[in-house]
Amino acid sequence: QETHEGLHPGQAHRLRAGRQRPPGGEVLLIQVHAVRFQHVAGELAGGPQAVVLQEDKEALFDSVDTVRAALEVFAAMMPELKINTARMEAAAADPNLLATDLAEYLVKKGMPFREAHETVGQLVRQAVEANTTLNRISLENLRKVSLLFDVDVTNVFDVRRSLAARRATGAPSPENIATQIEEWRRKLV
Repeated sequence: QETHEGLHPGQAHRLRAGRQRPPGGEVLLIQVHAVRFQHVAGELAGGPQAVVLQEDKEALFDSVDTVRAALEVFAAMMPELKINTARMEAAAADPNLLATDLAEYLVKKGMPFREAHETVGQLVRQAVEANTTLNRISLENLRKVSLLFDVDVTNVFDVRRSLAARRATGAPSPENIATQIEEWRRKLV
């Protein structure tokens, strides 16, 4: 889950892509995941009931049943699914989603990550308070927070460049996504 240190949850929510409520299916999945995780984690984390092994099994089996039911709902929704590419593109282009890239920019310029994280956190707060986005903060104002910012900072706010740079295992580079799609096609067909 995305967090924004020092911000009210409502303010942090506005930084999410689309700035609107997620679709019903996403809400269902989030709620199922959160409730089941809390249930299992609470039982297994050493609560009084966790001492009795049968108690933790009940929570685990209940979680499996709930996730299975949610997957059945999703399977029924899939044939009617319509992908709005333009809306997805607009949501992914939100410059505030690239806050981590902005911190990595500072790290590449020599700033320790902890400091870079704090610096970008200040910028996120400024953007929220000004009802703007990170890429609209002037270079002059960026340099007030850190002298490491330079004209090349504008390159950070290119979502395609950001995705292409995410090549670690499991990361969302286009190459990794294509590999995963092919792998799952082979497994499912």
